[in-house]
Amino acid sequence: MATFLDLTASLGQKIRHENLRLIGQTTDYNPGIDGREQVLYTENRVWRGSIVFPTMVGRDLALLRSVPTRLRGRAGVMRLPLMNIASPRFEGDKVAFWQSVGVPQADIDQGAAAFADGANFADGSGFALPDADDEFLTDPQAIGDTTIKLTGYIGRNLQVGDRFSILARLYEVEENQDGQITFSPPARKDAPAGTLVRVSEPHIDVRLAGNEDWEVVINLGHHSEALTVNVVEAFDR
Repeated sequence: MATFLDLTASLGQKIRHENLRLIGQTTDYNPGIDGREQVLYTENRVWRGSIVFPTMVGRDLALLRSVPTRLRGRAGVMRLPLMNIASPRFEGDKVAFWQSVGVPQADIDQGAAAFADGANFADGSGFALPDADDEFLTDPQAIGDTTIKLTGYIGRNLQVGDRFSILARLYEVEENQDGQITFSPPARKDAPAGTLVRVSEPHIDVRLAGNEDWEVVINLGHHSEALTVNVVEAFDR
């Protein structure tokens, strides 16, 4: 089993930039005499790209420098958190989340939403405010699946190009019809009902793209230079 480092709670939160994208190969044949070119597609895409860490000092710098040693180069696997850029995102403050998705302040203050005319139900209660938490699979997910049903507020509002993760495998939304989502790449692993689906902060397991891909430069023993690391999706640990 590979060495495993979970960076989501330490250095992972300091990722400044990332450009992970699905990269695969297609097969094409020279055009025939009619001029048409045939291009064949087979699902072989993997997540590749780079992540960027800012200048670090002190304990963060020591942790940054320790990563390639603990990973044993490309032999190890590290888990990274990513950020969605277009969908609603919960970052720990529910009031801030409700404000970001347009819930009126009066509803936030009373902890429930009223009817359009301001009235509540006969018992004084109102409609529940949007849920902000990650959710769990209601049905099993099988390797190769390309659709999923999400029922939470964030899942139902993921936009094309947004991402979610299951078991630290990363998926990108291609279409979302009120939580009925088509995604890429096809599901990497079987996942039983009840498995956590990360919609605010997807996670992904990656390896270094090369053994030289984590070279920290320290200036005068006090701080690092910004660090760009090339990584590739990991399928085992």
